[in-house]
Parts: sequence; structure tokens; C-alpha cells
Amino acid sequence: MDKPTEGFTLIETLVVLMVMGVILALGTPSFLNLIEKMSTESETKALVEALRTARLVAIEERQGVVVCPSANGLSCGASSSDWASGFLAFRDNNNDKSLDAGEEVLFTHNFRQSVLVKIPNDINRKFYYNENGWTPGSASSVLICAKENQNKNGFRVVVNRAGRIRVEDSNSTWPNGMSC
Repeated sequence: MDKPTEGFTLIETLVVLMVMGVILALGTPSFLNLIEKMSTESETKALVEALRTARLVAIEERQGVVVCPSANGLSCGASSSDWASGFLAFRDNNNDKSLDAGEEVLFTHNFRQSVLVKIPNDINRKFYYNENGWTPGSASSVLICAKENQNKNGFRVVVNRAGRIRVEDSNSTWPNGMSC
């Protein structure tokens, strides 16, 4: 008596491959959306942590600290579009809000190219924390999004005049039609 052959038939294998293809096709957009959300959230957390650290240093050392956009990690950028590359924070020894020779850079950060970072208005390009941890002047915010002109999976980091930081996701209503 011959032993029966074991294994799958061609039809069974094709059915399994078709089912796997359907599952993969349905799951891929959700997975890509998750990756996009995690990328923008990670960069938002890096900025928030930097701003909190800068504020803490200013309070503890009773000295001004500036967080500014920086394309190269060595100097502050000249325009608000320089936020797209990254930022740096430094101790402002002479309270002129510009990085001069001899002033210590506390930290730098370069944003991933997969995120779009911009400041909604060109008024406050820098965040300056005085010795009390306040940001004199007006409140400002930074937008971190995945795509241009699309707030989906985006975040808004708001720093008020008291130096406090709040994060709003794209499900919140951003003022004045703000968008990336």
C-alpha cells in the first residue's frame, strides 16, 4: 500500500496567497499612517524636551537661554524657514538674543527630512527664556507636520509668555486657519 503524499495543493497555496494579499492591501495604508504619525510625534517630543530644558537651565542658572532655528547647528538661522532643518539652544551671556563668540551652545537637533517644521509667523523666530523662565514678548508656536498644506498627523507646539509649553495635535482647532 502506497503512503499518501503530504503537503498543499496548488489551489490551496493560491487561495492562501490571495487572502494574504488582501490583508496586506488593507493594512498597508494604516501602517504608513502610523509611521507618519510616529515620526512627527517623535520630532515634536524632541522640540518640547529642548524647550523645557532651555527653560529649566534659564531658571536654575538665572541666565537667559535662547532656542533658535539653525540649518547647520553652529549659528542661528536668519529666517523662520530655517526651522525646517533644526534648532540649537545657547546661554545668552549678554542678553542680546544672538549667538556670539564665547557663548556656550547647550544642544542642537536636526529634524528628519520626513517632517515639515515651520513657524506660522515671522515675528518670533526665536524662543528667549529670561532668568525667571519667562518668554517676554508675545506667545509663539511651531508646527510640525508630515506634509505641506496638510495638518493630518501634525502637531503645534505653543509657548506662552510665561514660558509654559503646550502641545496640540491636528485634531485640535488651530487658530486663524493655521496649517503646514
